[in-house]
Amino acid sequence: MPKLTKENIIGGSEIPTIVLKGSRFSTPNEIMHKKLAAKSGQVYEQQVMHQQALDRGNFLEPGILEWASDYLDKQCLGETYVHLQIPDKAYLHDTSRLGVSLDGLLTIRGGELQIDNPFKGLEGEDNQVTLFGTGPLEAKTDAYDDGPPHQENVIQLHAQMMCTKSDWGIIAKLGPKMRLGIYPYFRDDVLCQMILDATNDFWRRCDVEPPAYYPELVEEKNLEKNVEVADGINTDIEQLAKDYLACKDASNQQSSATTEVKDALELYLASLDPEDKHSVNATVGEYKISWQKVQRKAQPEKLTPSKPASFYRKLTITKGEEV
Repeated sequence: MPKLTKENIIGGSEIPTIVLKGSRFSTPNEIMHKKLAAKSGQVYEQQVMHQQALDRGNFLEPGILEWASDYLDKQCLGETYVHLQIPDKAYLHDTSRLGVSLDGLLTIRGGELQIDNPFKGLEGEDNQVTLFGTGPLEAKTDAYDDGPPHQENVIQLHAQMMCTKSDWGIIAKLGPKMRLGIYPYFRDDVLCQMILDATNDFWRRCDVEPPAYYPELVEEKNLEKNVEVADGINTDIEQLAKDYLACKDASNQQSSATTEVKDALELYLASLDPEDKHSVNATVGEYKISWQKVQRKAQPEKLTPSKPASFYRKLTITKGEEV
């Protein structure tokens, strides 16, 4: 969503970097450069990292918010329902220079909402969580990880809870398998205090002259240890290494052979349906071969050009009575 906070406060997307002393996208000192530039009337051109991830989130965010709100609304019982608001203002903390822009703000009306706890099974976690009142909804996308939200996402959500005086918040995360995960979090006072301490320390560093920049983190280099195994000490190691390479080579050869056999089978099956209109079911001795024609639905034009209906082939082979 558009950034609604100003540079004289720490924003919700910036606070994880401050708390963690660094993140995947920025560093505390880079954020300091930006704030100090704004203070002196200058514009700091921050290097854009992971532009693809930023674009993905911006384009998909509205749909994720509606999807999450609709899912939660369907979990309501009786007269209870969920209302989604897209705020057009920033929310500021009462006592600290911390503020947030919200993707969405959820209000549960007419009762309380019970939903499955994605963390059930962990120590201290119940099977379900009960929510009522109002809480922030944060939309996230992840092209690589289908698991729970990252630590910086949880910190950002807590900053939102602090600034909206909410007891709970939800992260709706769309992972690489296109599954929507709903992750509710209750306000953690210990984490909130860490956010306040980090915020106050950041502005203390900014407000002194000269600014007290954070110590640069030095990445620890990977150490290597080279060992020459003496002859006769452990001949099993050499055999294991030999076997590993042989198995790896056999696996590659098997994969290549499977592709060649499949191509040959599909070439023959295609000759049985020269007009390419039917699913083909062939019986060869004790083998049943199914070459299904699976129809894809036409796609309406949205953010990408429209696509006509199409199909692809799916090959299945069973032996005897196998299904």
